[in-house]
Amino acid sequence: RSSPSAYWRSEREIRKVASVHTKGNNFPHIPDAEVILNENHIVAIERERTAKTVERTRNIMMALCSRKFDYNVSENMPDKNQDFRYLEIFYYASPETLGVVDKAKNQLPDNFNKRVRVLAW
Repeated sequence: RSSPSAYWRSEREIRKVASVHTKGNNFPHIPDAEVILNENHIVAIERERTAKTVERTRNIMMALCSRKFDYNVSENMPDKNQDFRYLEIFYYASPETLGVVDKAKNQLPDNFNKRVRVLAW
């Protein structure tokens, strides 16, 4: 029986790759983790513990939905066979943040809204 091919990449791992190339530059939002199911299916994971503003949450969602590249800027090539890096963005929202996260998602353009899943935890 073959082992699963999915790979979990934590925020710390992403920052390790990204920080080498970005000293002194503003850097885009980094998700709490990525689940790489295969080269064409990457899921961003956000775990919302404390509420941000609706605007800030929406901006983070927009940044993740529109991201085209990996965070390793030395490999600044679009991901293969897709327009965006993340096919899905999973937002795990605490009871305190669920309302803000839902409002932010509902303000996204339809093509981004359908890729964001909000899950209560």
